[in-house]
Amino acid sequence: MFRSMRWAFLTIFCMTAVALMAAMPAMSATQQPAGMMIGVVDLSDIAEKYVGYQKAMQALDGFVKVRADIFSALQGGIGLSQEEFDEYQRLSGSPVKVNTTRITELEGIAKKNLDAYDSLQAKANRTADEQTQFDQLDKNVKIASARLSELRNKYTGEVQGEQSKYTTVLIDQVNKAVSRVAESKKLSIVISRTVQTSEGTEKFVLWGGTDITTDVLTILNTEFKDTIFNAKK
Repeated sequence: MFRSMRWAFLTIFCMTAVALMAAMPAMSATQQPAGMMIGVVDLSDIAEKYVGYQKAMQALDGFVKVRADIFSALQGGIGLSQEEFDEYQRLSGSPVKVNTTRITELEGIAKKNLDAYDSLQAKANRTADEQTQFDQLDKNVKIASARLSELRNKYTGEVQGEQSKYTTVLIDQVNKAVSRVAESKKLSIVISRTVQTSEGTEKFVLWGGTDITTDVLTILNTEFKDTIFNAKK
């Protein structure tokens, strides 16, 4: 569920960078050479070789993993009563688990209840007592599922927020590096050689243009490789 955020992050990074580079103001008529000078940058190459981007991805992966692990662990509490699930969430809902003996005990109760739930659900005709038991178990399952759904939405929002912070900083750094190279080479406009689509990386420029990817990477990896975390705060 949360793992797809890495691909989404790369897509947003590339698409936003493309938009920013396309929006770079062209030189005035007196500044422009007779023929328009077009620069080309490979954003996929930058994402692969820019140290700041890799550090951001590692930090984002860690941020996602903590929440994904907690969410996965809490699914072991489905089948508990509301009070038991609250206790289970308190004990299991953090990276550092406390009272593992009680956690294991609650997981055993949950499994026993789920087995009973599945067994009763499969019965075509239930006695009055079995129906009462099934209704209670069904209520417990729905409460736990609703809690997990709320938590999933909360974590998804947190991950998207963290992703947005990193994207904003990275795009700003790439844009600054591109602008400096474009100015030094007297380029009129800079465009992306590739674009990120739902089906992967596609070519945007088939031929021509002055490739400035190496120059941009040099600036990024000498001046911005360690600024991502301070800039994000």
